[in-house]
Order: sequence, then C-alpha cells, then structure tokens
Amino acid sequence: MSLDISYNRKEYHQETIAQLGEFLLESLQQLIAHCTQQEKLVLTPSDIMVKGMSIAELDQIVEYMEPQGEIENMYTLTPMQKGMWFHSIMDQGSEAYFEQTRFVLKGNLDVEAFSRSLNTLAANHAVLRTNFYQGWRGELLQVVFRHREIGFTYEDLRELDEQQQQAYIASVSTEDKNKGFDLEKDPLMRAYVMRLDNESYQFLWSSHHIQMDGWCMPLIVSEVFEIYSNLIQHGRSKNRTISPYSDYIDWLERQDDEAASQYWSHYLSGYEEQTHLLLEKGRTSSVYAIDQIEFKLDKHITSQISRIAKQYQVTLNTLLQTTWGIILQKYNRTDDVVFGSVVSGRPAEIPGIEQMIGLFINTIPVRITSSSEDRFVDVISRVQEQALESSKFDYYPLYEIQARSTQKQAHSPYHGL
Repeated sequence: MSLDISYNRKEYHQETIAQLGEFLLESLQQLIAHCTQQEKLVLTPSDIMVKGMSIAELDQIVEYMEPQGEIENMYTLTPMQKGMWFHSIMDQGSEAYFEQTRFVLKGNLDVEAFSRSLNTLAANHAVLRTNFYQGWRGELLQVVFRHREIGFTYEDLRELDEQQQQAYIASVSTEDKNKGFDLEKDPLMRAYVMRLDNESYQFLWSSHHIQMDGWCMPLIVSEVFEIYSNLIQHGRSKNRTISPYSDYIDWLERQDDEAASQYWSHYLSGYEEQTHLLLEKGRTSSVYAIDQIEFKLDKHITSQISRIAKQYQVTLNTLLQTTWGIILQKYNRTDDVVFGSVVSGRPAEIPGIEQMIGLFINTIPVRITSSSEDRFVDVISRVQEQALESSKFDYYPLYEIQARSTQKQAHSPYHGL
C-alpha cells in the first residue's frame, strides 16, 4: 500500500509535508499495534446500525449483554415488535405470543447432526441470534450476537408405554409454555426431540412471535432438514446466501412516514363509528384468551367464490373482506365500517425478502363503505383499488394510524381482525 500527498508548494515546505507523512505513518502503526493486541473483537459505533450512539453508551450495552455473548450488531425494532415487547412485559404470564409447533418424524434421526443443524440455522439467520435491550435513551434495541445456539433437548422415551409417553409430552409442552421466554436473556427459539420408538420422534418446537411470523416456520423447518441432510450425506452443510433481517430494518427506516401518515388520515377521514362484533349479554373480559374455530367451504362454494373473483378481476382476499365488511354493516346498522387486516408486510423491492426470516406482519385498517344504490361489484372494485393504494403504506404502525383517527386512542375504531 502506498500513500501520495499532494500539496501547494507555494504554501508549504517539502520538509513540513514529509514530517506530516511520518506522523501519519506513526499513528497508523500505533493503531495497528493496539488492534492486534486485543484478545477479542472490539465493537465501535460504526459497526452497528443504530445511529448516534456514543462509544460510552455502546460499551455500557456490551458490558451489560456480555453474559449472552459477543455482540455483532444492533438496530431498532419494527412497530409490531415494539407492540409485542410491550404486551409481553406488561403481561408476562400471557401465552399470546408464544408459538409452539408439534410434529412426529418417522425414520432414523442422528441427534448430534440435528443439533448441529439447529446451530447452523442460527448462524445463517441473525434474527435467531437476537435478544432485546431496553435502556438506550428510552429506546428498545435488537441486539444480535455473533454466536448463539438454539436451545435443544433430547430425551429417549422408549421405556414408557404409549399412554405414558403422551402424558409426558403433554407435561413437557405445558412446562415449556409456562417457562415462556425472557426477551433480554433467553435464546428465543428452542427445540425438544423425544424418541418414541426405533423410528418415531416427537418434535416440540417453540419460539417467540417477536422473532418471526407464521410465514417463516415452514422456511425454518425446510432449511434445518436440508442442512441436516447435507451433514448426513456429505459431512458438511452447503453455504447459503441469505438476506439478513437488517435489510428490512434499513428499508423501514428509509420510508416516508409523513406520506404514510397523510394517506391513513385521509383514508379514515370522517369515520366516527365503532365497529363491534356481537358478544353475549353480560360477557365482558379484559383478559386475552386465545381460541380459534375452523370451518371449511366445500368445493362447490369455493369454485363459485373463485369464479366471482375472476369475473370481476379482484383477489379472493378482497372478495372475502368486502363480504365480511357488509356483514358487519348489517350487524352494526351502518353503511361505514372499519376492521383490521393482517398483511404480510414483505416489500417486493427487497432482494430475497420471500426467504428472509423475521417479523414483517402488520395490521392495517380496512374500510368498507356502501350505500343502497351501490351494486356489490361497485363495492368490491372500490375495495380492490383501495387495497392496492394501501399496500404502499402498509408498513405504517397501527398505533400511529389509530392516533390519527377521529377517535384517537380513547377507543379503538375497530375490534375485529
């Protein structure tokens, strides 16, 4: 490496510039000596995505998080992550954001290779090496560690009979849920493998929703078994080029929040109602209790719905949302309703977004208006146009949208998703 210094010889003597060069060389040598003497990598504010953090503030966080590991990066939370963190802290016993997947694997499993596969998975995705820190100027931060293992437990249940096995699995599942996750300290994903017989294994896979959304779980399972297959067949896993979650955080920080704010203010302008779902008389509760009902549409109805959507050039989602909105209008005795809709939140312009692991979903309002003169096709066409426009701003935080509605935060303008 060489360095040339150009200068105005009418202003400086050659000896002065030569001395400057010597000072520069000496400084570089001191810097190199300092860096090579360090036993571990030293993080500086330029190494992380958080803007405006001082060296003293960074050192304080590094020291505080040292028991969890060596820090690789830090960045802010998405709006949805902030909401989940807040609710998780306020109600630490809640299972609202605790995700648990169970399935049985048939065949022979190399437990050591599978454990290595999980750790390779974590190495591939920074979001699986992430914890959360509160305390930097009142802001929440995601802290990514260079190395972080996914919690893994293996047990052999072959000595138990089937009834005992199922009882034990149920107890492990319940205990795992009760344990929950410490968002600041725990690995936010853990896996249990329990051997049932010579060729059957019960998998119990738990994670916190703040880490990733439902889109990711099939990707995670597929990738870990691909890694496992390569380890078994070739003794090593293939290198993969994976876009990091930080690309999405960077994209999010570059969006025009003012334009989004104006759009949603205009979208909800004039809406002064509250859209309610029907409740049993006298039945109210402030406690969240998760439940679900599943029903299926037969092939004939499904075919008709698809035909109508195709005929009027709208998506199935638009058709169903419009139908739901009209039902809510009837129950609320109004021609103007608003309800929440969960969107994937994955911007197509980010390379590799479909394979990226992280939390992208957001909830945005959907407004359905109609009058007695409207035909159904008029309403669904209008909803389709609005959906396309809303998609440009579907990253905007729900709490900001609510704050700009007529009713502000005193009452949520809608109670359904």
